[in-house]
Amino acid sequence: MKKRKIKWLNVVKAVIFLFCITMILHDVFMLIVGGWITGELYGWTWLGFITFILFCSIAGMIYDDFEEQIKSATNIETVTRTNTFSQKVYK
Repeated sequence: MKKRKIKWLNVVKAVIFLFCITMILHDVFMLIVGGWITGELYGWTWLGFITFILFCSIAGMIYDDFEEQIKSATNIETVTRTNTFSQKVYK
């Protein structure tokens, strides 16, 4: 059985990504649905708007980083597989 190495930096990034997505969904929920439930109108404060933009940009950067890592990992595997099968042995 092959032992896999855990990349702890990616685990931390995933936790931060989930936190950012949770905060984005909470803000959107409070702005759209929260007013219907409580009967009060909610709006942006400057701090709330800045943190919303900050969470969106952080989540976007982490998502792009994961996407790039996945693409580079799959490209390396496919290239090595095609190279090993396409090599010819001459005697």
